[in-house]
Amino acid sequence: MPLPDGPFIFVSYANKDYDFVHLEIGRLKSEGYKLWYDQEGVQPSRFWADEIREAITACACFMVFITEDSVVSNHVREEITQALSENKPFIGVYWDNVELPAGLQELVRKRQTLDRHSMQSAYEGPLSTALSEYVRPEPKDDVLLPLPPPGPDPDILAKVVFFGLIAAALINFSLVLLVNIAPPFISKTPAELENNRFVGLISGINFAVIGLGLSGAAFAVFRKYLRKEND
Repeated sequence: MPLPDGPFIFVSYANKDYDFVHLEIGRLKSEGYKLWYDQEGVQPSRFWADEIREAITACACFMVFITEDSVVSNHVREEITQALSENKPFIGVYWDNVELPAGLQELVRKRQTLDRHSMQSAYEGPLSTALSEYVRPEPKDDVLLPLPPPGPDPDILAKVVFFGLIAAALINFSLVLLVNIAPPFISKTPAELENNRFVGLISGINFAVIGLGLSGAAFAVFRKYLRKEND
């Protein structure tokens, strides 16, 4: 696995811990951290590869998952020994409640460790804080959400409503005049004329009230949506 560009974290783990370690690696990658790890898993029969030594030397921080299997792994012990000998920033994650071999216990005890076995998922925040002291996570790209389709211009809608109300009000005011002018032309007798005038008066009042209501509504629309306030 080639070395990442820029500061990165070296991840040490036992082959038998592959499943949960790679879930943690994926989580840390999603937070923006650059990591280097043996993608194939450290096999007991493999020689300790030069590329692993080079990665430890180049890393900005060394992180090891301490488990029942890793404490008995010669490869993990060699990686820890090199990291400590090179005085690399060291973070030990105790996944299990175990003790390191006597030769490493005293050295690791002086380094930064997290007891994940007791903290459970609560350890994730402190781990990120500890790692960010040595490797700054890369910012995630903002996800650009599609813009909603443009809707109708609210000013145009307000104008349509405003002028519609004005037109309806004018029609009602015109009807006020019409119902009061019409009786003399449609009445055939004085009694019918008087009756038609009374009906015209009542109708005219109704049309006038409706016209005033429509005018008030138009004025309210104008004040709320169309009048431009002075700065």
